[in-house]
Amino acid sequence: MKKAILIAVFALLCTGAFAQSAKAIYGKYSGQEGVEGIYISESMFKMIGGIPDLPLGDMPMDISPYLKSMKGMYLLNTSNDSQLYDDVQKLVSAGKYELMMEVNDGSDKVNIYTEKSGNMITSFVLLVRDSSECVFICLDGQISEEDFQKLISEAMKNA
Repeated sequence: MKKAILIAVFALLCTGAFAQSAKAIYGKYSGQEGVEGIYISESMFKMIGGIPDLPLGDMPMDISPYLKSMKGMYLLNTSNDSQLYDDVQKLVSAGKYELMMEVNDGSDKVNIYTEKSGNMITSFVLLVRDSSECVFICLDGQISEEDFQKLISEAMKNA
């Protein structure tokens, strides 16, 4: 029984460590010269999520129900990409992230990763690298796979 409790505690600590990794990457690079950093907190997502019928750009789809469950968003954009790219690669390969999509077009590369717990997507990572810049976006929160599919499907219909 003690062994099971220790394993459960260790698993929870590891999960927390992975959740902190995106925050750590953001903390490492945000504020450096040549790096644009944007952080959106859970409180801001809850406030924005309370706005009824919040559209996504020009698309007539309401995203407010999905925003309430977001925990944070970290965005970094830099022209000095080599170390940022390597750090994000370590993040996604060390954790429970699954590669969902990869695009390679010459020097342009786009990777999308998700981390799941059961049927809930708990983290979404977008990593874009081209010859002049690197963009890292990590969105933490909870959205069911079904809701995520609906959101993507609706966005594709309206695109």
